[in-house]
Amino acid sequence: MKSYSVILSLVFLLPLFCPSCNKQTSSNSTKATADKAVIEGRVCNRDGSCVQGAKVSIKGTRFECITDTKGVYKIEYVPGNFYMNVSNNGYAPTERSYQITSPTLFPAEDIILPKLPTTDEIEKLLVSTLSNAVRKNSFGNYAFGEWFEIKKLEVTVVSTKIDTVVYKCVITTLARQYMNQGYYIMDFYEDVVENRSREQGFNSVDHFNARFTYDKASMIWNLSKFYR
Repeated sequence: MKSYSVILSLVFLLPLFCPSCNKQTSSNSTKATADKAVIEGRVCNRDGSCVQGAKVSIKGTRFECITDTKGVYKIEYVPGNFYMNVSNNGYAPTERSYQITSPTLFPAEDIILPKLPTTDEIEKLLVSTLSNAVRKNSFGNYAFGEWFEIKKLEVTVVSTKIDTVVYKCVITTLARQYMNQGYYIMDFYEDVVENRSREQGFNSVDHFNARFTYDKASMIWNLSKFYR
């Protein structure tokens, strides 16, 4: 009876002292953490101020997080080649590519999230651009500002993509000069001069889109295209 009792105790104690059992458990734990890693960084504006509440996500995965009050984020990733998207209200979304072959706590460089220009800023830029623009018609070269006075300009955001924003513009102009052949409304969207007969002092309302792209080198928005 005593012999049986001792053997039974050894059977129950064996797993507690078995090196191979403990080694297997540790190996499984290591493998689970090695499948993913963490990338850490900060999202800021071009003046260096932090951007709080920005959404950071790894493209094609469920990994995502929100920047804290200091603009800092920590997000998991699977080692390899991947893209990280960053977005926030009032900013144009941006995307960064990474190639990290092994799991690690990767310190990423600051990501500058381009703040969208205000409608007032866009209006001033468009008025300046249109007023100084020159196009050629059958009577020679004429500046837009010499022919037309910009009475009203309204802009609204149509779409925002990676480092790009498109504004819908409605412009109301008043012709300054009158000729027997009619008013020459200069079409800046395709560099085509269109002859429209107007009565003197008649307001002309036109619609077009303005496409702006963000230059990462100078960190400013540039008017890249007019189009209908």
